Parts: sequence; C-alpha cells; structure tokens
Amino acid sequence: MFPAMRRSDKALPEREVFDMLQHCTSGVLALCGKDGYPYAVPVSHVCDPKSKKLYFHCFREGYKLDLIRQNDRVSFCVVERDDVVPEEFATHFRSTVLFGRARIVTNDALRRHALRLLNAKFSPQYPEQGKRKSSSRGSACAWWRSRPSTSPERACPNEPPAACEQTLWQGKK
Repeated sequence: MFPAMRRSDKALPEREVFDMLQHCTSGVLALCGKDGYPYAVPVSHVCDPKSKKLYFHCFREGYKLDLIRQNDRVSFCVVERDDVVPEEFATHFRSTVLFGRARIVTNDALRRHALRLLNAKFSPQYPEQGKRKSSSRGSACAWWRSRPSTSPERACPNEPPAACEQTLWQGKK
C-alpha cells in the first residue's frame, strides 16, 4: 500500500487534478523495468473527459509495451508548475502522481477514439489529417486509468484503500 500523504493540506481536489491532466501536455510514465530497475519515460497524454481514462500514444512494438505486457502496474507523474524559491532553498511544486494498471488498446474503435482525443489536444488545427491518422493501423495506444473498481490497491496515491472510494486522483498544491 501507499503511505499517507505527509502534507495532506497540500492535497488537490479531484477536479483540479483532472484539469491539470487536461491542460498539461506531457508526463512521466513509470514502469517496472527488467532486472528490477524502474523505467520512466516522458509521454504525451490525453485524459478522456467522459471515462477519465488516460491515454498515451506509442508504437505497436517497443520496450514500453514489452514492460506493460510483463507487469501492468504503472505510475504517471505530471508537473504543472515548479517554482524555485532561492531564498527559501526550496521549490514549490504543483503536481500529481497517479497509480494504476496499463492496458494495451487492441479494440480498433477504442484505439481510434483515443487517437482522435490525442489529435484534438495536440493538433486541433489539422482535424482531417488527424482523422486519417487515427484510421490508419500504423499506431497503437495504451491507456492507464485509476479507478477504484479496477485496482483498489492502486486507485490513488498516498491514501489507504477506503479513501480511494471517494478520491480518484490526488495531486499536490
């Protein structure tokens, strides 16, 4: 399980975390790597406003997908702000860390849906080209979600399982 958040006064409401995921353009996906070494990689992501699933783009083959196939437990970190305060010898972060299980999207309709969401977020000025890209078979998506019903032990960071029933994601002010 996860330890309690030391500074619970810094916890963000779910809506603010969701907004952060919506407007930030990248995050770091952490996976269980080979030989016990963690593997963290920056990815572009999109959060589906209806399902609250987090999608990221990847090729059909590669180390990231190999690791997901071996162990689907992942975490994802987004840093919205990191203000260095020299006189305090500190950095004030606004961030979130999510925990969940990754799934490789194999359903074509869902894959196209995820790619359309990614296209709308990152290339809204090119809707027709994005539609053609999302119809092609040359790319795949994997999604990550933090839903208590899917994996209660990984539903939210820094909270015991009972609290996860109310809290989908947690961030830091």
